[in-house]
Amino acid sequence: MKFMLTAAPGALLVAVMAPAVHAQAFRSV
Repeated sequence: MKFMLTAAPGALLVAVMAPAVHAQAFRSV
């Protein structure tokens, strides 16, 4: 249960950050 509580926000953070990082990398090319 504790794993789920920590993994859910982590996955959400990755889901939010990944497109932003991807956009930054794409823009710098």
